Amino acid sequence: MKITSSIIFQQLPAAFAPKKNKEKFTDNGLRAPLLYSGEFMYPDYVYIANASDISESELMNCTIISIGSPDFDTEKAKADIIIVDENISREILFNHVQMLFHDFEYWNSELTNITYQDMNIDKMFQIGRQHLPFSLLLMDKRFDPICISPELGTDNILTKNNASMLNTLLADSDLSETTEKNEVCIFYNPNLRKVGMYFNIFYNSDYRAKLIAITDYPYEITTADTQIFKLFAKHFEILYQRYAISPMRTHSYESLQGVIRSFIKGDEPNKSRVQSALEGAEWREDDMYAAYYIPYEENANIAIKAAYILTLLENKWNNVVTGSTRGVVMKNCMIWIVNCSKPAKVTAFEFFPEFDEFLREFDAKAGSSNVFNNFYELGDYVYQARLAYEYGKLHEPDKIHYPFSDYSLHYILDKSTERFKVKDIVHPAILMLDAYDKKENTEFCKTLRLFFHNKYNATQTSDALYIHRSTFAARIKRIEEICKIDLDDENTRLHILLSFYLLEKDGTLSPPSII
Repeated sequence: MKITSSIIFQQLPAAFAPKKNKEKFTDNGLRAPLLYSGEFMYPDYVYIANASDISESELMNCTIISIGSPDFDTEKAKADIIIVDENISREILFNHVQMLFHDFEYWNSELTNITYQDMNIDKMFQIGRQHLPFSLLLMDKRFDPICISPELGTDNILTKNNASMLNTLLADSDLSETTEKNEVCIFYNPNLRKVGMYFNIFYNSDYRAKLIAITDYPYEITTADTQIFKLFAKHFEILYQRYAISPMRTHSYESLQGVIRSFIKGDEPNKSRVQSALEGAEWREDDMYAAYYIPYEENANIAIKAAYILTLLENKWNNVVTGSTRGVVMKNCMIWIVNCSKPAKVTAFEFFPEFDEFLREFDAKAGSSNVFNNFYELGDYVYQARLAYEYGKLHEPDKIHYPFSDYSLHYILDKSTERFKVKDIVHPAILMLDAYDKKENTEFCKTLRLFFHNKYNATQTSDALYIHRSTFAARIKRIEEICKIDLDDENTRLHILLSFYLLEKDGTLSPPSII
């Protein structure tokens, strides 16, 4: 890490009463400090010495933190000189400066680890703010927020509830600059009384994103701030490129995203446009697909990080160079489409636990559709994934991931009662048996339900009822006589089983405790 005189000066405590000999220090990188020993002074070290120990001839290239005021005119010295209170112990000063070096080196190593290993923007922001007293914001090229630091300053201007203030800030012409500059730019918004810095992120001369640091005016941004922010931004640029820029981020990638968005919105995209997008992605109309629906719900943090989350999903489970998944950010949710026909790195057995853990990390939940093999039906299956989420959350709120196959029966039962009441569509045999049981104090309804539950196995059902098998056979025969039904008929069995489900669902009947 490039530690400069400016950074050291800004980090010294006020108790040292630091002053500097020139308005702007040189921008040379420094190595760890050395106590002055009267030997040759290397220009890339910080030297700590008493004023009486230093001669003017030694003040040509070095950075020196001096105790007390020297006898010569420090303003004429070419070296960077930081003067501290003459009552400060040289050893105390040395230990503190040494600690600063180690702290920044550790900070840099943490950023490096996140850049190349964790690839976690939230964590990057959290570590970054240890030496950057600013709110941090990453915007894509359309100025949509990708990620915002959790610590948002004194007035929380970047919270979702204050989105209008955020929009006002981003409308600042100073912030809209996208010229390719590998430098930190400073801006000031007098209306919001905010001051900050930004760094444009490019890839092959293509403007991709803007990293912004904001704080309250009258904070004065120093040279040290810009140097620290630039170091952070360069780490961040690598991180952003690693997670957001790949061979997939081409025109064809965005073209397929646009087609997916059209299907989700219910628009009818041009067929030639669809075919072109599929060919560009090396997908086919009849490949096998699955849709995933990840809503924001009350968790606004998910909405802010939607683009980031989807990119992590794509990177984590893309199986070929051209990509086996595509994600789109919608107003209230994320949609993730997986091409199941592409070669898979992981089996479904391995994928689902990993996917659940991924969702849990972001405090998110997801519904997924059944697999389908007609890309033009994508809109219907996205809707199916949304239904899976809604039914799953209702019936099993503690789960993370809700496949539609687990809840399709609930959907069928609900659709069957859209127009009619349950009692109007169930098989009359069940209502007849229930009434008969109440009148005659029998258990015909329970017997029939257990018979269905035990897959029409007479022995298992009679054991569950604690009756002899011949007694059970007599009951079944009596049930058929009372209800005028034939339990060998497949349609009759299906109607009765669905009727039991419906009546138990609306509370008319209670399932036997053994079920």
